[in-house]
Amino acid sequence: MEPQKLLKPSWFPGNGESYAILLAILDKQKRAPEIDLSEFPSEAQRQEICEVLTDELLTSGFEDEWKINHRGDLIEGLIDIFNPYV
Repeated sequence: MEPQKLLKPSWFPGNGESYAILLAILDKQKRAPEIDLSEFPSEAQRQEICEVLTDELLTSGFEDEWKINHRGDLIEGLIDIFNPYV
């Protein structure tokens, strides 16, 4: 990942840990190059980001019996940031 992508943009309301998780998830899904986070994403991009985040939440955001874990809390916060329907 390029070093400049690691810098949290000024529009991003979350903390550095949330931004790092976002970049890791997008990179894992191979969508990072398609989404430019230097500016606030378009509605279509936000919808795509939410879809990726929701998939990740279901695979790594819960412990046994659907108890949310720390990563899941961070991902839920990211979904709140990018949800185009809020």
